[in-house]
Amino acid sequence: MGVKDVYKDQKLIIDSIENAKTYRVRYPNSGYSPLVNTMLIRLYMSKYLLNENIAALYDRTGKSTAAQIYRDKNIGSVVEMTDITAPKKGIVGEIFD
Repeated sequence: MGVKDVYKDQKLIIDSIENAKTYRVRYPNSGYSPLVNTMLIRLYMSKYLLNENIAALYDRTGKSTAAQIYRDKNIGSVVEMTDITAPKKGIVGEIFD
């Protein structure tokens, strides 16, 4: 799909969610519907994690109001943090993060 780094491709994730929703409406009986649904759930999880990571960054910099804005974006999400297993960091991520 082209999402290289879940934490940086915010616009791509949002656009892909909208495209998947549009596909489901246009082609409700498609043979690809299960695949699109799986992709959509994974995109929702990525978006949730991205919002949480941005909120944590704002918390670390002392901007609690901005952090709350990003946490509020996850209210009403189709997924919750308990549904998500965060991806493991690679060796490069461990060194630089």
